[in-house]
Amino acid sequence: MAPSTIPFQILWPGGNTTALVEIPIASEDRAQVASTIMKEYPEIEQVGFLQTDPTGEIDVQLQMMGGEFCGNATRSTAFYWANKIGKDRITLRTSGIDELIPAFASPTDSSVHLPLSLIQNIDHVDENSSIVELKGITHILCWAEPNEQLTQELIKDYKHLPAVGVIYAREEGNTVVIDPYVYVRDTDTLIHETSCGSGSIALAAVLNDRSSESSFTITQPTGKEIIVKFVGDYIILAGDIEHRGTKEVRMDA
Repeated sequence: MAPSTIPFQILWPGGNTTALVEIPIASEDRAQVASTIMKEYPEIEQVGFLQTDPTGEIDVQLQMMGGEFCGNATRSTAFYWANKIGKDRITLRTSGIDELIPAFASPTDSSVHLPLSLIQNIDHVDENSSIVELKGITHILCWAEPNEQLTQELIKDYKHLPAVGVIYAREEGNTVVIDPYVYVRDTDTLIHETSCGSGSIALAAVLNDRSSESSFTITQPTGKEIIVKFVGDYIILAGDIEHRGTKEVRMDA
């Protein structure tokens, strides 16, 4: 049973407001806790749960509310934990990925070095759409204007997965802008997100697959930018981030 009062940290990785819960929460209670936090604070788009590792192999572990992979929550964890313990480099684990993740942080930004094997498959359906299977989340990429009805249609065959996103992309000048929607099965939530790290990786993977480029700057709905680089066996996900304080919820509310 979850504690009656649950404090959490609020991180803002270029948008995509993220809650991180530090106190221990049993796995069977996480979906309920996440749903309560998101109901009480509608600006929060996702909830992660932090755990330390008594073996010392890693600094911290992130478990997302639905067991999915979330790029921005992984960056948020790196930023929050590194600054909390006074280090500029940590090692972490996250749900959706088996490998250890090197992470770097300053007082204003963070980056995580994700394994290239995060990208499991890219299917170019046609010139305007692709399906990108990542470990922990699948994204449907559409070069089109956002459409909520279309989003519902596109995700209906993927709701058995831990998480599925629809990423609408468009070119504006020298940049690519995304408009992301993400559905999480365990909380049964479809969020029109203000930023999406994994969606940015999915878009970069498609662009990388179709060109010789290896570094991409992707503009989020907030106007903030996320950088995705393919370097050797890693995908580097980087960008600005802010810690916006501590809040709490009561589970009996």
